[in-house]
Amino acid sequence: MKKRRLFPITLVVLVGLAIIGGVVSAQGGGQDTGVFTQRVAQILNVNETALQDAMIQARQELAQEKVAAAVESGKITQEQAARKLVWIEATPEERKAMRLEKIQSGLAAAVESGKITQEQAARKLVWIEATPEERKAMRLEKIQSGLAVAVESGKITQEQADAKLEALMSKPAGKGHHGQHRHGKPGYRKFGKK
Repeated sequence: MKKRRLFPITLVVLVGLAIIGGVVSAQGGGQDTGVFTQRVAQILNVNETALQDAMIQARQELAQEKVAAAVESGKITQEQAARKLVWIEATPEERKAMRLEKIQSGLAAAVESGKITQEQAARKLVWIEATPEERKAMRLEKIQSGLAVAVESGKITQEQADAKLEALMSKPAGKGHHGQHRHGKPGYRKFGKK
């Protein structure tokens, strides 16, 4: 009898920890997710794989319920719901492929409409598919070539170019303009703007 009462309580604690774990991993960049999951499995005395599977299932079920409620309330169509459910149930690799396919079709449409050239689309695609290290190398190469052009045209001296490059290289990683992080996210509206 006691075990039957303990199971629902354990399940509620498990789901709560899964939600907290999702928040913690989102805030921490997901670096400690494995360690966190392992610790929760030890505390609850359950298999780590079973815990991970339960967390995935709970996340998917909650998302499915949310999508169903959005359809029922008329916020989204059934077609939109179907696309969202495909996304929710996809593996990380499948999601990456879906994102890339969407980007490629968007670039193709932009080329077709004349908004960008085929060359620009190819450069954007290379950038998108690049790893963070490759992107850093691309940025550095672009800056170096810009400084070389400025030196050649006489706008700055080679010493000034070297100093600018040195200042850039000594900046801490992850910092934006003047050491400040970018404000907002895509779609962010500044206060007072409509």
